[in-house]
Amino acid sequence: MKSIKKLILYIRRHLDFLVLDMVTFALAYMLAVQVRRALKFKITHEDLFVKFGIAALVIYLVVVLVSYNLNGILARSFPREIRAVSLQMISTWSIYTIVLFLLREAHDFSRIIYVLGFCTCSTCLVVVRTIWKGVVKHTGMSKRFSPMVLIVVDRSRAQRVLQGLLSGSYENTYKIVGVVTNESGEDNYNDWYPYYEGFQNISEILLNRHVQDAFVALDDAEEEATVFKMLLDAGVTIHRSLGDSVFGYASEHIDIFGGKAVITIDDTQPSLVSRADRIWREYISKRAKKKGRNQQDS
Repeated sequence: MKSIKKLILYIRRHLDFLVLDMVTFALAYMLAVQVRRALKFKITHEDLFVKFGIAALVIYLVVVLVSYNLNGILARSFPREIRAVSLQMISTWSIYTIVLFLLREAHDFSRIIYVLGFCTCSTCLVVVRTIWKGVVKHTGMSKRFSPMVLIVVDRSRAQRVLQGLLSGSYENTYKIVGVVTNESGEDNYNDWYPYYEGFQNISEILLNRHVQDAFVALDDAEEEATVFKMLLDAGVTIHRSLGDSVFGYASEHIDIFGGKAVITIDDTQPSLVSRADRIWREYISKRAKKKGRNQQDS
C-alpha cells in the first residue's frame, strides 16, 4: 500500500516530464526508423519496427516508474541529466535485449534500428528534458504546481536555514506552507511564511494542508525523533541535512533538495492505531468545516 501511494505521488509530481518522455521516446524511435530508410538498406518485416518499438516504449515506462528517475529532475545540472538519462537508457536497452533474445521472430529485427534507436532516444531525451526544465523554471510553472513542503527547524537558526534553502533551486521546486520551530531558543525568525511555534501545531497543519515533504533541521535528537514520527505516520517524505543518521530507516538515502545534498527518509510504517486515529481526525475536521459552512449559508 505504501509503495503504491509513493508511486502515485511520484506520477502526480512528474506527470509533465513523464508524458514528455513517452512522446519523445516514441518520436526518437521513429526518427531512427526514418534514418534507417534514408540509408537505403533493404527493408523487410516492417511490422516488427512497430511491434518492437512499442515493446521498447513499454519497457522504458516501467523502468522510469520503478527507478524513480525523475525525482529531483529540476535541480539537476546538464551533466547530471546526461548521466541520469544514460543510466535510464542502459537499463531499458538491457531489458530490451533480453526480450529480443527470448522472442523467436526477433532474428528478423533490424540491428541498425536497435543501435540507432538507443542513440536517437538518448540524445532526444536529454535535449527535450533540458528545454522543458528551462521552460518550467522561467515561466513560473514549477511554483504553481510545486508540492507543499513544511519547514521544521530550531528557532535560533530558522532564518539561516531558510536563506540557505532559498539560495538554491528550492523556490522553483517546492511551495512552503509554513515554518514550525521549537519553543526554546533565541527568536531570530523574520519572514513572510506562516510561522508556528511548538511542534503541537504540526498535526493541525498536516490535516489542513496537503503537505507532501518536510525539511527538518533540529539539533536535539529527542525533538527530531518526535517530529520524524509525526511526519512519517502522516506519509510525509522527510529531508534533513547531511550528517550521521541515528535512525537507520530502510529507505534512508542521499538526495538533492533545494539544490543541496540532503538525507531523504520516506520509510513510513504507521501502526493501524495511528492510521485509524488520523482517518478519524480528518473525518471530524471535514465535518466541522462542512457544518461551519452550512451555518454561514443559513
